[in-house]
Amino acid sequence: MAHSGATHTLANRWLDALARGIAFTLPTELYVALIRQDGTEVAAGDYARVQLDPSESNWLGTGGENSGASAGEGEAGSAEYVEVVNGVQIDFGQASSNWSSSDNPVDHFDLFDNAGNWLCRGNLTDAKVINNGDPVYFESGELFLRFPIVNPAEASTLITVGADCVRDSFIRGCDPLPRGDDA
Repeated sequence: MAHSGATHTLANRWLDALARGIAFTLPTELYVALIRQDGTEVAAGDYARVQLDPSESNWLGTGGENSGASAGEGEAGSAEYVEVVNGVQIDFGQASSNWSSSDNPVDHFDLFDNAGNWLCRGNLTDAKVINNGDPVYFESGELFLRFPIVNPAEASTLITVGADCVRDSFIRGCDPLPRGDDA
């Protein structure tokens, strides 16, 4: 099964906006694509990506909100992630040909923006063989985008990221790194 998460494109945009002050132009259109086990998008003649644009009605907030900013904290504030879910059915229609096979089923989805940039990938709970005549859709609440979060009780682990010795110098009393004339 394919790994899920943000692509380099999306991760770079988020990090540039957050840490470097480089504006991140949000996409005005989003498209859901069905991807087979071999990593290829379904390519049957009647298949098309489904447009599900960023909006409060199309995506429910992290606390299930259908309007206003997200305020979810997971189960009792202890979740390892927050997520938004589709607020409407995502309908690919009825397949008029075989879209996948038992040796190459659809096992994940990709999300693209209006410029065709691949933004993220999500695993399906179960791989699906899509045959001629099958209706293909996600019900409301079945497709989610998750963002990992840090449990506040474990937040001290953030201090060690990329700075172990500096952290040790101030917190555990180890010898500080030599600097300038002290070297």
